[in-house]
Amino acid sequence: MASAETAAPAATLAPEPTNAPEPASVPGTTDDPSQEFLYENGRRFANPKFKSSYTMPNDEPEFARLDRQHEQFCFMFGGELGRAPLVKEEVKTVVDLGTGTGIWATDFAKKYPDAKVIGIDITPVQVTEKTPANCTFQLADFTAASTWEAYPPASFSYIHGRMIAVGVRSWSALARQCYDALAPGGWVEIQELSFPLRCDDGSASPDGPMLQWSANMIAGGAAFGVDMTGSRYFPDALVSAGFEDVTLKPYQWPNNPYSSDPVLKAIGESQQHNFKNGLEGFSVGLFTKGLGWSKEKTDKFLGEVREVISDTRQHVYMPMLVMYGRKPLAK
Repeated sequence: MASAETAAPAATLAPEPTNAPEPASVPGTTDDPSQEFLYENGRRFANPKFKSSYTMPNDEPEFARLDRQHEQFCFMFGGELGRAPLVKEEVKTVVDLGTGTGIWATDFAKKYPDAKVIGIDITPVQVTEKTPANCTFQLADFTAASTWEAYPPASFSYIHGRMIAVGVRSWSALARQCYDALAPGGWVEIQELSFPLRCDDGSASPDGPMLQWSANMIAGGAAFGVDMTGSRYFPDALVSAGFEDVTLKPYQWPNNPYSSDPVLKAIGESQQHNFKNGLEGFSVGLFTKGLGWSKEKTDKFLGEVREVISDTRQHVYMPMLVMYGRKPLAK
């Protein structure tokens, strides 16, 4: 079984800007026709050729939200980029699964200038003058066997993934892929939400908009073959795949600043903006395609959810799991 730990942040979180920030690195279109996007329900999505279960948009509002969410993770980690106990001299080749805007990969490459960092995503990431020379991006689906087969076995010293649950149909398969791809002594770390939303004190009704949204997300994911509660099984999947030193660190992301704990209050202040800004993107694909709802029905329901996100009388939080393990050293 995996061991469990808790940890408290020790950093500051900047206030939510009045206007959405420009993303640190903006994925963009190219002249390559293979990178065409899908436009529907007023949003832009990844090229359908990938046949991915990932239903989140890849447009400018989503890029800005992802970059802001990156700051929230860094705050939770006390200013760090992750929790796995990496030894800097041993970090050689790194892959970031579902890299999004590439902000984590870029920051990691700056912190580890001697490492080669590769960000993989089904949305192309535009390399800018701010992109370190040791950071590159690959347009691919990290769940596809062909993506992993493009690299020799034992290629990586660190595999990182964050908020990738919607794109993962099998956590056991991912654990095995990571094991094969890591060099002996290498680490895998996944930072992931764990549905359902929780309310431990009964302050939010199970029939109210917030917890109903959570239930609908789980049902919508199931229609795509995705278990939105499945990340909790990843530590045991790591053990089964052969990893050692497997660790689970649970965190809470309050929906709003209802907590009297200063750290949770700060996370809640940030998360209420993250939730509001991302609510449509989180939901529209799973609700319209998974549940078969009309866009009008989806919008009406999300309006009800949006009204209660900031209600500090409702003590709702998203469980957030940080899970990592090490491939054994060669004997």
